Amino acid sequence: MKAGIIGGTFDPIHLGHLICANFVRENQNLDKIIFVPASTPPHKINQKVSQNKQRLTMLRMAIKDNPFFEVSDYEICKGGISYTIDTIHNFKQKKEKESIEYFLIIGADSLKDFRSWKEPDTLLQEIKILVLPRPGVDLNDIDQPLRQHVTIINSPVIDISSSDIRKRITQHKSIKYLVPQAVEKFIYKKGIYI
Repeated sequence: MKAGIIGGTFDPIHLGHLICANFVRENQNLDKIIFVPASTPPHKINQKVSQNKQRLTMLRMAIKDNPFFEVSDYEICKGGISYTIDTIHNFKQKKEKESIEYFLIIGADSLKDFRSWKEPDTLLQEIKILVLPRPGVDLNDIDQPLRQHVTIINSPVIDISSSDIRKRITQHKSIKYLVPQAVEKFIYKKGIYI
């Protein structure tokens, strides 16, 4: 079995996340995609992030109709700062019981900052990394040695961001067609981002 792992804040999960995940799954013949919401992302320690339970609920709502998608609450249950290397080690320990090949899926914006991650060289040795293009990121700006260790996926560039969605909500603008309908209803019902 081949499984892709996508980590992130998912605050909130949006259609860009889902479209890209589905594209990678089909393009790389993955059997499933595992979304792993971060408890406390290292790059957002000083930023306000929605409650873990709310982000987890929105993720589950967003993927419930896709049999190839699942959510792992590993980082949220572990608590504290979420480091990708720790999560990968956790998944690989499970692999000993099951025969699973894991792939880490990241955006080009994350690849640009990859050398600042915890144990980046170990991560490159531990797992195959699939990189999706992101608006405003020129992959030619990424250092060549790093690019040689990853696979660039020629996927569509979906210019939707969670921060823009949060901003639109505070400005009383529509988020229809940016997030799944169930997620949109949940956000307004719970008054998230308002």
